[in-house]
Amino acid sequence: MSTRLGLAALTSSLALAAACTGAEPAPPQRLDLRAATGIPILTPSGVAVDATGARFFFDEGYGLFRLDGDGAATMVMARAAMPDPGVVVRPPFTDMVALGGGRFALTAIGDGYLLDTVLGTMRRYFCYVPDGLPEPYDQRTDAVTYDPIAKLIYAQPRTFDEAGGLIDSQVATYSFETGADLMWSSVPQDIAAGGMIKLPGVDELLLGNGSELLRFANGGVTVVDDLARLGVGAIDGLALDGDRLLVLDGPGGALHTLDLASIVD
Repeated sequence: MSTRLGLAALTSSLALAAACTGAEPAPPQRLDLRAATGIPILTPSGVAVDATGARFFFDEGYGLFRLDGDGAATMVMARAAMPDPGVVVRPPFTDMVALGGGRFALTAIGDGYLLDTVLGTMRRYFCYVPDGLPEPYDQRTDAVTYDPIAKLIYAQPRTFDEAGGLIDSQVATYSFETGADLMWSSVPQDIAAGGMIKLPGVDELLLGNGSELLRFANGGVTVVDDLARLGVGAIDGLALDGDRLLVLDGPGGALHTLDLASIVD
């Protein structure tokens, strides 16, 4: 029999584990991605951690990088060398999540794509368009994540009419196997998440909206923290590395690493 831990129980267990081992919560860390890559001007748009613990980030101008343990970055695939998916891609690529085996889900305007860095392929994977939406309307999501336990992909599409006016903001759920959309939930229209993670052990998401972290649970949204206190200008990606939260600060060109239990209580 399985049980779902409440969020308070989850973070309490993380804190208890640290207490039992005598470990203190690690202080926040900041990695300058410009120094890591040697590139003075970057436009980072996504961060990911795969099942092996390898960290990656995507830059719209330069492509996919792996972050090495010594603080350096190695290019995995150049933006100009990305495979042709056989359909028109509408840039920019706005976020990514690791799916395992060298595969990543990448979001662009209107569609999500599956990039396989081992096979050197990319294909259309999932679509943001809810049923019955008029053809001229357009969708964009800047946040995507993956739940490997439930085999679900989450994104946060925002819908615009033909004049560019925002008409809806939603959280959508997709099948990992087929990319088919399974559920849509509306959120306040001022939410435009730049990154998200699925919180472990609970049916909840953590969204990065501006510099704020928001918890999405049972269709409702609550503010968890404001990372402006750490100098984060805007969250352009979130990823989970064990009990550590990775926060991509796009304007600052930096990756922050925080203890999840120190953020979510």
